[in-house]
Amino acid sequence: MSQTDAARTQIQVTGDSEYTITVGRGITQQVAAELGDRVNKVLIVHTPTVGRVADELRAMLQQNYEQVLLAEVPDAEAAKRVEVAAFCWQILGQADFTRTDAIIGLGGGAVTD
Repeated sequence: MSQTDAARTQIQVTGDSEYTITVGRGITQQVAAELGDRVNKVLIVHTPTVGRVADELRAMLQQNYEQVLLAEVPDAEAAKRVEVAAFCWQILGQADFTRTDAIIGLGGGAVTD
């Protein structure tokens, strides 16, 4: 089920642990409000083309969260390799992420697949 407004689309994922996925343009200012106090750590997965935006988002989120990490992954199909997934899993494991922490896919295409 999804809800759409002018700037974003929200998709509700159901199951044992329900959560919401928000997709949209120009929503970086709203990220901390959406996450609220439910998380302690955040990983921002992004491509090189949005590195500057990832840095800006990280700086904003560091005001609210214990740890905000960046994971730069390749563009396009190169991001869909097992080595890229392993790289992201390694970051999550080393930082002791749990199901209550957040992962943000920043950009489009393969990084949010």
